[in-house]
Amino acid sequence: WQADWETDDYLTFKLTNLVWDGDIAEGDILNVLIQVHFDEDAGQIPDMIYATFDGNPICGSDQPTQPTQPTQPTETTTNNEPSTTTKRTTEKTTTATTEADCSEVFNIESEGPGTWHGLITLTAETHVQGWQVEISFTEEVDNVKCPLAEVSGGGRQWTLSSKSFDDDLEVGTVLELRLEVFYSGNKPDVNSIGFNEEELCSGDAPVSTTTDQPGEDCEDAYTVESENPGNWHGLIEITVPEDIVGWELVLGFDNTVDSIQSPLGVVTGSGKSWIIGSTEYDGDLSEGTVLQFRFKVNYSATKPAIVRM
Repeated sequence: WQADWETDDYLTFKLTNLVWDGDIAEGDILNVLIQVHFDEDAGQIPDMIYATFDGNPICGSDQPTQPTQPTQPTETTTNNEPSTTTKRTTEKTTTATTEADCSEVFNIESEGPGTWHGLITLTAETHVQGWQVEISFTEEVDNVKCPLAEVSGGGRQWTLSSKSFDDDLEVGTVLELRLEVFYSGNKPDVNSIGFNEEELCSGDAPVSTTTDQPGEDCEDAYTVESENPGNWHGLIEITVPEDIVGWELVLGFDNTVDSIQSPLGVVTGSGKSWIIGSTEYDGDLSEGTVLQFRFKVNYSATKPAIVRM
């Protein structure tokens, strides 16, 4: 993607696509690469504090009037030391949560009536292939938007899932997730944040209090068609409720999975959390279509069962 640029003050820039590359289909991922030039004797590195796409805010404050005082520094590696981040794995429960301290990995960058922009900063402590960030809020949330993740959920429980271009994280990679939260009632705060089922906030709040019920919700949702030592073959049948273009199946297991194989999707993930995304030939499904998803689960320890789907 290439663009013409224009500016009146060299603080705010507008990028406009060229004639031949302006056609973008719904669901396409647009990667905009920019190179910023500035004087060598500048007092500090210029920071991007606001961005929109076709008039829709992507990140930052909607009033970028203080370019010399950015809302969030870009040198995140100095502010996020893995050794100081408290992580703990919590047991899934349906009991009420207590508010936890998430300030080590989360902060609100800007806010307005009925909305705020936040930043979650995570450091990959191991090589990660496919990730999920589970967020619990203190109040009801109407919607969550995040340009770097697929968003699902509702109410107080929301999940951000990696996309194909950002699901592979090397050890030490700092992942910055900017999100916009919309609400119509009381202002929600973040109560807990989980990264691939590991709690990142200090305190006793579990990652999820309603969705993960081992052995209850998913027993009738899939079938183990055959099994051998170290692996089993499964079938998930899903009736499509409406016409869709592209789909993603998220699976959570009660024990560690080494790998998942399927001819019907692109598999990413690790441990207990896995994501299968549609391919080009099976992404378009009409309402009423029964998707028969067959897959193979490989494991080396305790046999895993699906507890979240």
